[in-house]
Amino acid sequence: MLLRGTRASPPGLAAGDAERRGIYNSALQQFEELAAAARSVGPASQPLALFYALEQAGQAILAARLEGRGKPHHGLRVSGYDKALHEVAIEPKGNGAFQAVAEALAVSGISGRATLGELWASLPEGGDEPLDDVEHPRALGLYPEDRPGPAATFLMTDRAVAWLFALPEEMRSVPSTEQVAAVSAYLSSYPTASGWESPIDGGIPGMDDPSAGFGIRLQWRLPKASGSAGERFEYLLTKVAPRYDRYDRGYLRPAVGGGEILHPLLTWWLILYALSMFARYQPGAWVKHLDVASSANAVRHESLLSLGLESVPRLVLEALTGSKQLDYR
Repeated sequence: MLLRGTRASPPGLAAGDAERRGIYNSALQQFEELAAAARSVGPASQPLALFYALEQAGQAILAARLEGRGKPHHGLRVSGYDKALHEVAIEPKGNGAFQAVAEALAVSGISGRATLGELWASLPEGGDEPLDDVEHPRALGLYPEDRPGPAATFLMTDRAVAWLFALPEEMRSVPSTEQVAAVSAYLSSYPTASGWESPIDGGIPGMDDPSAGFGIRLQWRLPKASGSAGERFEYLLTKVAPRYDRYDRGYLRPAVGGGEILHPLLTWWLILYALSMFARYQPGAWVKHLDVASSANAVRHESLLSLGLESVPRLVLEALTGSKQLDYR
């Protein structure tokens, strides 16, 4: 509903340009209709409708955010359809719609090869359910210990402490003398995690949470001598692990495809593009991946698409308005 509401008063460049306003409204109408179509069909056809819904949303983003015009081709290449789904690879090809949307969002696109398994694991939705049960560096939920509030502002320190959850199972059994080295090696794939410290001497505190999995307690230093609880809270959730869908939780996300942390919307773009090409040009192989009678991973493949139907509209709205859509409960 919020996304549909922007059509009466388009953001950015589409607000004062009649041609751009027309493109914005038409593209969002197509997005809505194709997204509705994706909800009404099964997983065999969902990648087609959902990707092209996202691509039309991309046209609205370009109308609102990019001075120039997008290219009439995808700007991507997919390979590996004869392999397991997590091994299907996506890489840039020239300068197309994907690169134009990245420019409009003022973020980096993909500069190298990435697999579906890597891309999916890098999203908060995919961190708990790796494709084909093959592990890749995953999105890790970060929960600050500090909470903003009048009383908390008197606790001044430069140490921003947080719990980091959903680490791989094998991290549980690392001896305390090896924990710092093991965590350093694992977090080397996470550019924004740099500068972390253990809050204690001789190991790293850990705990199990029944819903979040195994977690560790780490700290980061503020870029100034001291700060309030609110400042520490905001530093963690903007600089270290940016918020995704909730006000009080952020995610450390790994670099993929050439060393960059991809914008979540662009990550979904790559995943859905690859799946749409798979479904379109290799329908037999794609449907086989969805056969719950013969594939142990079929339900996860279905779940990926269902989560896309939930997340993509929210991320499109954020891209258009420049405002995070967060759960404050």
